[in-house]
Amino acid sequence: MNEKGYGVDTVTCNIVINGLCKSGKLDKAMEIAHEMWTHGSAALVTYFIIISALCKAGKIDEAKKKFREMIGKNLQPDAVIFDTFIHIFCKEVKISSAFRVLKDMEKKGCNKSVQTYNSLILGLGTKNQIFEIYGLFDEMRERGITPNDTTSILDDMLQMGINPNISTFRMLIEAFYKASDFGVAKELFEIGLSICGHKEFTYSF
Repeated sequence: MNEKGYGVDTVTCNIVINGLCKSGKLDKAMEIAHEMWTHGSAALVTYFIIISALCKAGKIDEAKKKFREMIGKNLQPDAVIFDTFIHIFCKEVKISSAFRVLKDMEKKGCNKSVQTYNSLILGLGTKNQIFEIYGLFDEMRERGITPNDTTSILDDMLQMGINPNISTFRMLIEAFYKASDFGVAKELFEIGLSICGHKEFTYSF
């Protein structure tokens, strides 16, 4: 134990930091993390927890700072950390930033996951960039990556030459809702909002 009472066990500290982040006590989590880093315990998982929490809190600049700090300590980011940034940028409709992160991710030799593709598909949907989405589906098939239920539906629509619009989304959402598949219906509703626009899509229901 050090003078502040923190254990030297990195795993234990990370559990505490993660718990604090989940309970909204980010400042306290950062304090413990900094204490760890000061004493030479620079675990990748600690940076991941803090970076994820900062991103979720909308503190993107601070998250980037921690990312650069992590690189400076020769800790190589993994796909999960890259996915975190891609997801946040897509959610904030900063598509160019998301693809810049993707480029860095590929340079580091990290493979894109279903999560990576899902974030990019939703991000492109906000810009109604249907052809780019179609290209991502093609890439997924070439790499042998199976889309989840919702992205499979959108993939099928594109394969059939159907340009997703309010009517097609309403039809699909109602069909899955009646089939009691509420998870897929909810995801389709969220995709419909991003592609068709919040005002128009909401008023149609």
